[in-house]
Amino acid sequence: MYNISNMSNNIDMSKFNDFLDNANNTLSCDSKCQEKRKKHDLKQQYLDAKTNLLTAPNQVETSYKNYLIYTQGDNAYNEYMDNELQQKAQIIATTFTNNFKDSINNVKTIFDTYSGLLLNFSHVVELHSNLVKENNKLTLEVKNKSSDVLTNDRKTFYEDQSIDSLSFYYIIFLIVYIIILLGFAVSIFLVPSATPRKSLLIILVFLIIYPFICTRLFLFLLGIYHRIISVLPTDVYKKI
Repeated sequence: MYNISNMSNNIDMSKFNDFLDNANNTLSCDSKCQEKRKKHDLKQQYLDAKTNLLTAPNQVETSYKNYLIYTQGDNAYNEYMDNELQQKAQIIATTFTNNFKDSINNVKTIFDTYSGLLLNFSHVVELHSNLVKENNKLTLEVKNKSSDVLTNDRKTFYEDQSIDSLSFYYIIFLIVYIIILLGFAVSIFLVPSATPRKSLLIILVFLIIYPFICTRLFLFLLGIYHRIISVLPTDVYKKI
């Protein structure tokens, strides 16, 4: 009975001492001090929780390691680590392989697009050249036969219709030519090529200037051709 009463007295004294400590803290620290202390405690709790969050994976890994080593031995833990590393290596290898395949497919697509644009561009250039030649030829024929056109309304109608048709197709192919020219210009900077970029830029500049000078250039060459033909001796038998 004496021991129980002593323990009860000790518990009561402990509570009494805690009460005195709290009272002393309250008397020694006013409301502002207590608010500041509360903020400090809350901030410390936040920092402790943040530290625990950062170290949680390592703590889990360490605890699992200790569990395996204690229950199954070092070999079990080494086997577990080997499996983990193999899985990570497999994931990395699969990701790298997929990215590499995607890159190859993108390169093939870009190359095929560039080849198609280049082929279409060459066809458009050839077609445009032929249309320009035909247009110039018809223009010269119209000028040389202006007197006949005045006396033949029907012939004039068909000739004008042909010129209008050629002009229409000329505008269409010119638009196509411009579109392909823009595609070629974009491909110079976006599509890798074995040809130096400087050479491609020179070709681009020439292709841009070509529609403005092709007619005059053709007429100039045609004039030189007629002058050469006029200087050469004529075949009398052909005239007969």
